[in-house]
Amino acid sequence: MNSINNKVLLTEIQKWNYAKTKSKIHAKECMHKVAVLSNAFGVKNYEDEVHKSQFEEYEREQVQTNEEIKKEMEEDIAGYKNVSASECLSHLQEYYYYKIVFTIESVEFFNPELVKELKTLVDSNVALSPYNRAR
Repeated sequence: MNSINNKVLLTEIQKWNYAKTKSKIHAKECMHKVAVLSNAFGVKNYEDEVHKSQFEEYEREQVQTNEEIKKEMEEDIAGYKNVSASECLSHLQEYYYYKIVFTIESVEFFNPELVKELKTLVDSNVALSPYNRAR
């Protein structure tokens, strides 16, 4: 399991949580990145509500396992593939697409090795390769 400096983690979460959103997609990005980081390290909603100078300095352990993160990614890929067949579900296809992209970007913040595995999972699915699609 990974660990990360609590102050660094909460500063990153606070950055995304309080960012001024520029578009609907940017708002989704902010919300999703907060969720991924919070879930991975067991951060409670109230923990980033103080000024960052008050964040405690210690190594925070990852509570969500890499296997759990990979399983969620596999479920998101399956969801993307299921809705890709139907034209009337394009909003769900967009949801899964961005969820996959933002999960990879979020995990890259704390676990570059796991990102390689997630990208391999995504790239091994012919129906989906977010990094080949223009954002």
